[in-house]
Amino acid sequence: MKLTQDALDAFMAEVKTAQADATATETVAALLEAAEAARVTIGKADATQLDSLKTVQATLEGLAPQLKAAGKLLEARHKTWLKLLETAEKGLRARLSKAFEVKALREAKRSLQAADVRKNEEATTRDLVLEGMRQSAHFIAQGRWLLSRFPDGVFAAVPGLCKVVTVEEIAANDYSLTPGRYVGVAAVSEDDEEDFVEKMREIHDELTELNERAVEFAGNISRNFQELFA
Repeated sequence: MKLTQDALDAFMAEVKTAQADATATETVAALLEAAEAARVTIGKADATQLDSLKTVQATLEGLAPQLKAAGKLLEARHKTWLKLLETAEKGLRARLSKAFEVKALREAKRSLQAADVRKNEEATTRDLVLEGMRQSAHFIAQGRWLLSRFPDGVFAAVPGLCKVVTVEEIAANDYSLTPGRYVGVAAVSEDDEEDFVEKMREIHDELTELNERAVEFAGNISRNFQELFA
């Protein structure tokens, strides 16, 4: 590819646009502020009082959509900068410039990409940040699940989940300890349907990312072969 002034100008315009986009920064700042407020609420909570725990859960529920939004924005920003780095290296032949800091840019790319678990690579900055958000969202969802099944804070029979049975009931079932014989089948609730839809969205997003990376790897391999046999 021949380096032209138009190509360089277009690249610099993309860089300036990426630098000016403060959406992710502002979103993360708002999330950190909300998280600090939640931390204060949790610190004042009485773990022995159900109402206090419900207040904490309500506070955490406000963080859930912020965690999701921040995670998506960060991933999108990572992809933008990785694309710009690739354009600089492959399209603009930046490595030929004396100003090209190979080590610094290698470390930058490394921090924005997921670690390769097959190579036992240590978690990158990207991994640590996004995994922290995912874990936080996971525990918020678990708290929601518990309070929805046991709203009074005590054990209760929940169809499809749990039930206290007598020895006589077990005997009547030929002493079978198969849980399904006693707990029955739970009706599908709107919350369950929403959780399922959300899980499918997460799986779809992950598959999309993997497909994008596969296409990127295939392109890199093809270019390497072209350069090798050029």
